[in-house]
Amino acid sequence: MLKRVLITGGTFLALSVIACGAGSLPLGPSPTETPTPRPLYSFDFEGACVGQGVGHAKPYYPDDGVNKVIIFVRDSENDPYVERTTFVDTFPSEEWLPVFEQYEAAELVACLTVTKRELVERCEYTSDNDNTVSYVETYNSTYEVVLHEATTGKEVDRAELYGPSDGCPSFWLFTGDETDVSDGEPAADLIEFLQPYVEPNG
Repeated sequence: MLKRVLITGGTFLALSVIACGAGSLPLGPSPTETPTPRPLYSFDFEGACVGQGVGHAKPYYPDDGVNKVIIFVRDSENDPYVERTTFVDTFPSEEWLPVFEQYEAAELVACLTVTKRELVERCEYTSDNDNTVSYVETYNSTYEVVLHEATTGKEVDRAELYGPSDGCPSFWLFTGDETDVSDGEPAADLIEFLQPYVEPNG
């Protein structure tokens, strides 16, 4: 009987020591690290076309060297914007565009919308596989361009651009038996419009 009481008492003593020790631990939440923002991608800037700023993009300072720009185009007001990089070969400098996976360097976002089309030519293509006939209609196209600050989404300027047809494309990828549209690209007008903002001292 005595032996049983001693064991019970020892167990109680051990629990008391543990409880006492636990009370000496520091209270309050443990410190946490601030998460590092993920890299920006081109699609993060699409919201700037409707006035939504991109938080950790580079702020726009007009006279701060080359102010890089991301370009989006949509076929009409009811279509989504799609990034366009085909203009890179016609721009005065590749520095106008941000480097892949370094989009946070972009200070400006140019948003183009096709507003009018003038049919120029209907081009016929025959598939080598099954002789399916498809068509591409080429147009002289008019665009509205709106330039926004990347960080704030604030409108900087807007203009109307003209994209002349470049004739029937030598190659076209069809997704089925259909008629596709090929808009003229307003590269010359776009460069003239962007120059004072992208490279004001260039």
